[in-house]
Amino acid sequence: MSFDNFLIRTAYLINKVIPKKNNQVFFYSSPDYSDNARAVYEEMVRQGLDKRYSIVWAVKDLQKYKNILPNVILVKHRTVRNLWHFCRSKFIFRTHSLWGNKYVSGKQKMCIAWHGMPLKKLVQPDGSVVKTTCDILTSTAPFFDNELASSMGLEVSVCKHVGLPRNDELFNAGEELAIRYPSFKKRIIWMPTFRNAKGFENGVDSEIGIPCVTRVQLSHLNEILSSLNYLLILKLHPWCSEKISNIEFSNIINLKDSDIVGDVPLYRLIGQTDALITDYSSIYIDYLLIDKPICFAYDDLEEYRNTRGFAFEPVEEYMPGQAVTDYEQLISWLKNLEKEDLYEKERDRLRKLFYKYPDNNSSARLLDEMKII
Repeated sequence: MSFDNFLIRTAYLINKVIPKKNNQVFFYSSPDYSDNARAVYEEMVRQGLDKRYSIVWAVKDLQKYKNILPNVILVKHRTVRNLWHFCRSKFIFRTHSLWGNKYVSGKQKMCIAWHGMPLKKLVQPDGSVVKTTCDILTSTAPFFDNELASSMGLEVSVCKHVGLPRNDELFNAGEELAIRYPSFKKRIIWMPTFRNAKGFENGVDSEIGIPCVTRVQLSHLNEILSSLNYLLILKLHPWCSEKISNIEFSNIINLKDSDIVGDVPLYRLIGQTDALITDYSSIYIDYLLIDKPICFAYDDLEEYRNTRGFAFEPVEEYMPGQAVTDYEQLISWLKNLEKEDLYEKERDRLRKLFYKYPDNNSSARLLDEMKII
């Protein structure tokens, strides 16, 4: 037995005998203090529930969050103190695995606040799954339940159509981008999925982490953006972000996770953009909620289909926007962005399929489902 497996088994045995605090809520996300877990916590604060519940956040960087989260119990990831509070908590919200996910069903209530509805296959090509357990797995609609549940070895009944809490922030668009970048006519965000990283072999990797564009072409792309007075915000998957860590252009910026700390979560910034460029990332399913133009930029569809694969086929029928497969087509899309929107009806069709509740109340619904009132 490996040390990790021994630790997880020991943690579970300890958890079975430790009494639970019915008013304690445990949060864990990766990166620290982010995504759906952060959105649920902030909804608790808005409702004043932080005055009635003891809240614990597990983070990797304690020093960074001492001022950001002054009124919670901060515990360092994978420490004895972390394990103690995990075992003591009645309610657990997580976006990623922690302590082997060995909570005590019946005494604790665990929610997996999953970080996106699947366009890509979640089940491995060999059919294997990483089994887990939980009481609630967040989903946006029945359309996704089989893929979500089967990928984790769960019963479909644990899928609850509360929506994704982080998506509430899409509707809370402030002026942060306009204040930071005031002179641009449009602000476009490009969020591609990762290709080959962390042991995955998916599609064809690119030089700079984004399809259809080479490093040499970035200068020309910046010139086009400058002529249009557009800002392009590159937000690469965290596993690929180092590929463009050194870019410096007038109309292209590289937004990193380390830039998104404090009062403005990523999805609030996304809600302030005018259009999205992506490929097979689930971000476009989220973006449908704010009904803005989407461009699908990819140059490896068949390779991706034959490696990672898609949850739904033909995948092109579930991608409501202009498809571009090379650099010239991308430039053409940018130049025509202000012309007639040809995909409004397709976005509406898929929004109805992908969402039971296309609104900004997902966090509140999830708290109700967890019986945190």
